[in-house]
Amino acid sequence: FILVLTFSVFYSTIVVNPKDLSEELQKMAVSIPGVRPGVATTFYLKQVMKRVTLLGAIMLSLLATLPNVIEGILSLSGVSNLGTTSLLILVGVILDLTREIRSIILSNVYND
Repeated sequence: FILVLTFSVFYSTIVVNPKDLSEELQKMAVSIPGVRPGVATTFYLKQVMKRVTLLGAIMLSLLATLPNVIEGILSLSGVSNLGTTSLLILVGVILDLTREIRSIILSNVYND
């Protein structure tokens, strides 16, 4: 759990650079409402990134350890076949399906 949490946070801090993102937003003449361009935007993006990264890392860590915890508590051996990758794929498919259903419902509302 701790390793997944640590590596998730570490990887996201390496990949996403709030300073570069702030500069790109400034070049495109885009601003975040209520936040001044420049250093304030960089600080705001760092704060938001910390919150989102921590929440995502906790969820990923829970998802990674969930099959092992269920197997240990319920003493089931069949749960080990339901791996983390399967759960991630299942969650992705469910999110995609709900997004498609919403778009179909909205298109039907606008067509009427």
